[in-house]
Amino acid sequence: MPEVPTTQPNNQPDNLPDRVPDGLPDSAPDTVPDSLPDATPPATDDRPPPPASDALETTTISDLMEVASDHRLLLLLAASALVIGMLWAGDVIRPGSAARNGLRKADELPPILWLFAASVVFAAIPVATYFAAEEGWLQDFGQQSQATESGEPAQIDPGLRDLQRESTPLLIGWTIGCTVAFGMVLLIAKGAKDAGLKAHWTDWPLGVGLFILALPLILLSSDLAIMAHEAATKNPVPDGSVEHPLLQQILDYRDSPWAWALIAGVVLAVPIVEEVAFRVFLQSAIISATKMPWLGIVVSALAFGALHLGNGKWYAAIPVTMLGICCGVAYERCKHVSVPIAMHACFNAFNIGLAMYMTSSGDATS
Repeated sequence: MPEVPTTQPNNQPDNLPDRVPDGLPDSAPDTVPDSLPDATPPATDDRPPPPASDALETTTISDLMEVASDHRLLLLLAASALVIGMLWAGDVIRPGSAARNGLRKADELPPILWLFAASVVFAAIPVATYFAAEEGWLQDFGQQSQATESGEPAQIDPGLRDLQRESTPLLIGWTIGCTVAFGMVLLIAKGAKDAGLKAHWTDWPLGVGLFILALPLILLSSDLAIMAHEAATKNPVPDGSVEHPLLQQILDYRDSPWAWALIAGVVLAVPIVEEVAFRVFLQSAIISATKMPWLGIVVSALAFGALHLGNGKWYAAIPVTMLGICCGVAYERCKHVSVPIAMHACFNAFNIGLAMYMTSSGDATS
């Protein structure tokens, strides 16, 4: 049987060149006949779809805030339910949880002494502010300094002039109020060493965390109060409205150093005075008299909320009352005075920051 050749025979001459010389004419036609089918396959996009991370990168904070605003009430209800569940599971708000976790020894002092200390601290700010406002040279301090810098009387905006005149007495009153509060705490602590008058640097981050935990409850109470007001009066509350006149002045003149001095006082000084007066002294007086922690928490929170009814808008005092309840619970559980102070400071800073953000696109007078 003959062998099958493994290669094809080469019938071409050996003297053919390896390639066609460049000078030879091209025998291929210049154009392709129309009758020939197109051998090129249709173009298809075989690229994979963009990853989800690219879509997230195109999502702005404004888009997320718009979505959250559209479902605000539902989100707050869910978050508040989660917070309450966590507090219940942690034996913080269950019946008898205060006794199981250990009570502050508020009964080391009689209720009348706690009330006296609360009255002294509470009266310190308005009394000091009143006497400071009576001093004309303090009211005109800012105007005089601006008028003498250029050698000519300066033209000051009337609203800015009012802010300057109100800032100096307030700052003096807050400073004296803090001094009195610290002094009373040190004095009372000598006779009530286990009444929760201690402080530690770890209380400040703890207070920040507890404020974040309480924030859904505070915001939900505010929204429900506004909804009740609108349903009762048929008068809608404008979005982003500022209910506190001092905060409105700060927003109108946010570029002024006087406004930032007031912000520092509101965030740092006011929480110290109010928490010492309401949470430490008033709440302790009620607990000392009744041996009922929840009664002291609720009553002091109601008094704290009533203090913020000066502008006549009751719904603005509801979230403040809820803040008081949260601070009271935290104080009874942590037994350190600086925990509710830190929570209160975060609340004031949050409100100012939120108001500045919401009004940043508006016209601010400086």
